[in-house]
Amino acid sequence: MGKGAQVRYDLGMKSRRLLVGTLLFWTLLTSTAQAGPWTREPGRWYFKLAQGLFIAEGFRDSNGTFTSDTTYRGWNTSAYGEVGVVDGVQAQLYVPFTIGENDFDSDSILRLSTPCEGGRLALSTQRRTFGDALVGGQWSTPWLSLPHAVRVNAKLPLYSVGEPKGLCGDLFPQPGDGQVDLDLWLSAGDSIADGELYLYGELGHRFRTELYFGEDMGQAFADTFLAFGQVGWQLLEGSFLMLNLNYALPYEDDGITKGSLTLGPAFYLGVGDGFAVEAALDFTPWARNSAEGRPGSIYWTAATIGVSHKVD
Repeated sequence: MGKGAQVRYDLGMKSRRLLVGTLLFWTLLTSTAQAGPWTREPGRWYFKLAQGLFIAEGFRDSNGTFTSDTTYRGWNTSAYGEVGVVDGVQAQLYVPFTIGENDFDSDSILRLSTPCEGGRLALSTQRRTFGDALVGGQWSTPWLSLPHAVRVNAKLPLYSVGEPKGLCGDLFPQPGDGQVDLDLWLSAGDSIADGELYLYGELGHRFRTELYFGEDMGQAFADTFLAFGQVGWQLLEGSFLMLNLNYALPYEDDGITKGSLTLGPAFYLGVGDGFAVEAALDFTPWARNSAEGRPGSIYWTAATIGVSHKVD
């Protein structure tokens, strides 16, 4: 392999390693921490502990080409909370701990020009670290009777994409892009049929900054259009079956910024005294610059289960 081809391959591996972690973060986050337009009253709160699993069998580049030389598995243990601060204002916090694994086939490893420490080739790598925290707040104005909110979230990486060091550092999965994002959301919804059915939708804009925590990888990601929707049916009192849809589309195709469409069912089972068991399953029928399931498969990407408690 020539030097130019090797450089392009190395950059592709670095971009792929970052993008897989980014999809893990946003897919599991929307299953765990989408607040909706209902702002909590002062002193009221919601807290959730969740465990998520993300599996990707390959990578879809900006040209739509699917390659399956890398399999990724990610576990995400997270804590999420919302609390009403003052009338119409709510704060939220999300903190994940991630375990990521990359499995490489022999062909992809042989394309690397440098073996790992001791002259051995790594067929599997694992990284354990905190991931991207989310700090935000939302405001429901007093001017509309329809449930609505304006939300601002900041994504704060609790790791450095420059780690781990060493000859095979680029083969280790990363929990995200390593830089700060700012998301602005507009949310609105309502309940109907005497509360048996509810729905809401959200439109947003993601500002991708070049402010890195830790080492700066020198990558500038494109701003992104966001959309999220949820429909819920009350099956039993305090228990709901939901359907989620999450869409992210970069305003330009720069070859590195992820775009995806995920959808899937979720379930909220109230067990009394404000406690509940929650579960979600997400599929990815479309992706760009991103990890996804193997073509022809069911495109399964993420599953989440958790326990929550709320005081309304």
